[in-house]
Amino acid sequence: MTIHMITSRQNMAHVTADDAAHLNARIMGDGQYLLTKNWTPTLASASTVNLPVGEWLWNGRYVQISVQESINIGNGVPSGSTRDDLICLHYSRNTGTGVETVSAAVIKGVINQGIGVPPITTSLLNTPSETYMIIAVVHWNGLTPTVQAFENTEYLQPFSQTNETLRNLDYRLTHATSTTARLPYMDRPVTLRKTGNLVVVSEQVLTSASGANAHFNASETIPDGYRPAGQGVITCSDNSSTVASLLVNSRGGIEINGNFSQSRYLQVLGVWFTA
Repeated sequence: MTIHMITSRQNMAHVTADDAAHLNARIMGDGQYLLTKNWTPTLASASTVNLPVGEWLWNGRYVQISVQESINIGNGVPSGSTRDDLICLHYSRNTGTGVETVSAAVIKGVINQGIGVPPITTSLLNTPSETYMIIAVVHWNGLTPTVQAFENTEYLQPFSQTNETLRNLDYRLTHATSTTARLPYMDRPVTLRKTGNLVVVSEQVLTSASGANAHFNASETIPDGYRPAGQGVITCSDNSSTVASLLVNSRGGIEINGNFSQSRYLQVLGVWFTA
């Protein structure tokens, strides 16, 4: 029968570790993920690394170090040379009994060749008899080792934290505020509207003065919280002689460039992202 309700009672043993792994992989991803935030291996001596308590999701399989383990990393390399050794979780499956085991293993690198790869990296979802996952890297500089967690293993945070992050992101993207600001040559304040970190000014005003080929820094400024991350541009135009731009810097300063004619209705438009 090809249709199988895995999570069901059938009065027989029918749910396997492989079933659970496939479910985990479909929900949380089929890669290699660290579940313990800031997991940090340490040197116990020049030849021993301590692997602290930690948890991983490895191609859907849940793996843990429940009590700190120590692993021998051997010796270094000649003075002036470097080598990167891999500390891995080594998975093996007895092809006769199907029994699966995981242990820590050190795979020595090649002198002066940087970080390598394990000899076997087949996904556990493909039911290999043997494979490896890197959890830490030992860097040898001569006879001196350093160790750090493998940086390419992504930390998978709990769903509760992910949901909170998404709620905060939604708030930042949709939260709307507004303020007013005086701009040069304009008879009234304009309204700056901000949604998330996007600021828009779009209004019609009346010019309060004239300026031919104006080019100077205005005394007016854009309020803090509405200033561009880099540079913003406000364009100003009417249906005849007024064509100008206001360049806004990240400190809120305004540089005027262009022509203004007094008592003209002026269309004002500016859009930028805040920091």
